Amino acid sequence: MDEAFGGSQTRASILTAVRALKDVASDNGLAGGGNAGAFSNAIDNFAGVQFEDAIAAARSLAEVDGTECLPHLGRGRRAAVTAGRDLKRTAEAFLQSVETNLQSFVAQFRAENDKVEDSISSAEASLIAIATSLSDLTPPDEEPVRAA
Repeated sequence: MDEAFGGSQTRASILTAVRALKDVASDNGLAGGGNAGAFSNAIDNFAGVQFEDAIAAARSLAEVDGTECLPHLGRGRRAAVTAGRDLKRTAEAFLQSVETNLQSFVAQFRAENDKVEDSISSAEASLIAIATSLSDLTPPDEEPVRAA
C-alpha cells in the first residue's frame, strides 16, 4: 500500500486525489474504455473501509515476531486491504485507458494538422500558378505582376 499511495497518505487524501483524477479525466473526455465504472466502484468501496487502521496493523506486524502477531491477524482488516488493492488496480487500468485515449487524440490531431498543412501548400501552389498566368497575360507595355 505504501508503494501505491505513499507511506503517509490518509484515506481522505487518497480519496481526494483519485476523485480529482477521475473528474479531470471525465471532464476532458478521456475517461473511456469501460474502466471508469470499475474505478468509481473501487473509490466507493475504499471510502467505506478503515484504511489507516489496516495500515497501522500491517506496520505493527512487521515489527512483531512469531506468535505475537496472531492477535493482529484476527482483526477484520481484510476489507481495507482488499479495497486498497482494488483501488490501486483499477486506478492503474483507468490511467492506462486515459493514456491510450490521449495517444489516440494526439494522433487524430496530428492527422488533421497534416491535412491543413497539405491544403495550405496546395493553395499556395495554386496562387503561384495564378500569379504566373496573370503575368503571362500582361500587355507588353506594362510591367508584369510578380509572384511573392
